[in-house]
Amino acid sequence: MSECINKRLGERLYAYELGMLNDADRDEFEVHLLECDFCRAEAESFLPTVSLLTDDSQTRDRVSELVGENAPAAESSITPVRGKHRTLWQTVVAVAAVLAILILRPWGIHFDTADDVTASENRVAVMYFDNLSGDESADRLGEFVTALLITDLSESHYLRVLSDQRLRDIRRLLEIEGVSAMDVGLPKLIAERANARWLITGSVLQTEPEIVIDVRLVEAATGDVIASHRLTAPDETGLFPAIDSLTVLVKADFDLPAASFSEPDPAVADVTTSSPEAYRYYLRGLELYSMYYFDEAQASFLKALEFDSTFAMAYYCLSWLGDISLNEKAVYYAQKATRKERLFILSRKADLNDQDSLATAYLEQLVAEYPDEKVAWMELAYGRYVVGDYDTAIEYLHNSLRADPLYRDAWNWLCYSYDARGEYDSALYAINHLLEYAPNEANPYHSKADLLARHGQADEALALLKRAAEIKPDFLNGLLLLSIGRMYVHTLEYDSAHA
Repeated sequence: MSECINKRLGERLYAYELGMLNDADRDEFEVHLLECDFCRAEAESFLPTVSLLTDDSQTRDRVSELVGENAPAAESSITPVRGKHRTLWQTVVAVAAVLAILILRPWGIHFDTADDVTASENRVAVMYFDNLSGDESADRLGEFVTALLITDLSESHYLRVLSDQRLRDIRRLLEIEGVSAMDVGLPKLIAERANARWLITGSVLQTEPEIVIDVRLVEAATGDVIASHRLTAPDETGLFPAIDSLTVLVKADFDLPAASFSEPDPAVADVTTSSPEAYRYYLRGLELYSMYYFDEAQASFLKALEFDSTFAMAYYCLSWLGDISLNEKAVYYAQKATRKERLFILSRKADLNDQDSLATAYLEQLVAEYPDEKVAWMELAYGRYVVGDYDTAIEYLHNSLRADPLYRDAWNWLCYSYDARGEYDSALYAINHLLEYAPNEANPYHSKADLLARHGQADEALALLKRAAEIKPDFLNGLLLLSIGRMYVHTLEYDSAHA
């Protein structure tokens, strides 16, 4: 069943799960659970969430405490069984209540305020590894090692690791400012832009008969090397356990709190794709998506799945590109994703189930744990934009841009948000910034044309749309050509509009 048979009762689902209903309302709702397939499936859907969070010791301990054999507290929050249907839901509801509390309270999962402060102080930037092997394929190998290190270190709650995408964005910004990728001072400049305390740099020394990589840990402020390690693996598959071992050594070199060595530390192969090719196509898909080249992005994500059919984030991204059912695949494989990625997947699931408050709660949890996560801020902003809360949308977009001043999606929606708030000059400033950063992409011209057309500047808008068409005629699956046709109508050029 695709919807609740009684919306009035269906709205009580989460109050029921949290034990907040009085006796009469609870009894009425439990009868409803037996009759309504939709609400029963919603209650059962918390069980996959349990498996998604099994790598978190706090969650496991708390669930065990509340629903274990010696857990009167769990039963005390649920009235004793008076009918046979009560036992059917008791464990599900107890676990759901625990998980809802842990997920919806930003300080509830994984770490406390002190840990968050420690993570903020311990920012790490992992640089792309130099190729000293003479093997051109080692360039891609170095990229993959960088991604694996970022993924594994990011699972620690005592470090804040610069994402691979953020590293790319900073390098692109520096190139715009005239800093060459060959500049010897590039790592230090990146560290300054990222406010990183440490840098991880390295070199691929050889690829045959085995892979050998040197890794160096550098104090960003001084440039001093504080530690170095050599990573050896028989092939790319062998890099996974080598990265796991390296992560332990790096955390020791950083002199993190003792508690950092008892936190959950899943193997890196368990929280990402095991295929370098799949990861490369995934990164390319993200880049194409950021340019609004959706057909090409979709093809790239599908290509990633050809190399790894269990790649959760590829399914997640594809769910934004037409086939929303694919997010269920993302949920299914989410145990092979990082905690950050799981929160995105669960937020998407809630959004697709019209659980707006829960979807927002997951995103709020995400930015509480990862304040530099630009995409989460962007999604929160869009959620406020669609309900007309432009002030909050703009605030969230600025948070996104603080994390990444080059984030194209944020500049794009900042333009629309300012315009919706009646601030045309600010909207124009935002879209001109986007054009400055992405002059060879179609979307900035399309968005600026949209802005100008809204304010009666049809001729200027038409010129911008034509420029977008020169860059990518099939932009937005033909919607660009439709926009041009409509603009010709505004300029009374009916033959051109017809064409």
